[in-house]
Amino acid sequence: MNSEEGNSRMSQTGFNTHLEWIRAAEKAAKEGNYESAARLYRHVSTYYGIINDELNQKKYAVKTGESYLGAGETYLVQKDYLKAITFFIKAADSFREGNDEELTRTSEAKINECHAMMKKDSSQRVYYNARDLKAIGDYFAGKGDLENSNIIYQAAAEKAREEGKNVLAAGLYRDVGDCHRALSDFEAAAKNYGVAADLFLLCDNHFEAARHYCESGFSFILAGKLQEASGAAAKAGFSCDVGRIDIILNDLSEVCRLLSEKSLDEAEERWNKIRMKFKRSYADLVDSCFESLVNQ
Repeated sequence: MNSEEGNSRMSQTGFNTHLEWIRAAEKAAKEGNYESAARLYRHVSTYYGIINDELNQKKYAVKTGESYLGAGETYLVQKDYLKAITFFIKAADSFREGNDEELTRTSEAKINECHAMMKKDSSQRVYYNARDLKAIGDYFAGKGDLENSNIIYQAAAEKAREEGKNVLAAGLYRDVGDCHRALSDFEAAAKNYGVAADLFLLCDNHFEAARHYCESGFSFILAGKLQEASGAAAKAGFSCDVGRIDIILNDLSEVCRLLSEKSLDEAEERWNKIRMKFKRSYADLVDSCFESLVNQ
């Protein structure tokens, strides 16, 4: 077989494959196997995206969403609210990708319906897993609903600890801290950053431990808890020493310590040397600590 024949056969095989996916997806949807249909339609949508066929890519993104919606409805009837809400979230994402605003709104309404039922029915919570809960928390966080995302992240973090997934739990406690900080509840933020840091340290991730101890310390400063801030700064310094972290974070832990001791001039001198190395949101956090102490 020459190269032209080989390329032609490969092209034809690829062409037939995506048509086979469509036929199989249609059959699965008719049989009520919506999860399989969604998976197959997702393959088709991705295929059209790769070949830059935007019209069909969006068309099959919508079909993917319709299948996810069907799967969600199936689990909703079974009162499996966790699985239902995860599929409704996937449906909303797919409809958004396909630019179908009406079906996006339909899916979001279903998400809110499921979430309300989840809060009322505590009997299913034993079956929830941390990663699915995180996906729900991420959805609400993306919508700017910090109160609901905070509650769900907290439940996910506790579940992750029960499952022995300490790294996942650490990231979730950080998410809880971020929500509290955005809501200006700095003491709660500080405590959750501290738990995240403890878990990262337990996993020998000294860099992340030091970073989160610093965030805990700065948040304690904003809460007016300088003794607690000093303790967090000391833990950050310890993490840097054990992890042999001699750049950025060791300086940041010193800035936190100096601020907790109200040594503003020394803290400012050290902070000015490293401030440009931090992203805007982090720099704003530290700057606000200076402002808070100056105004006391």
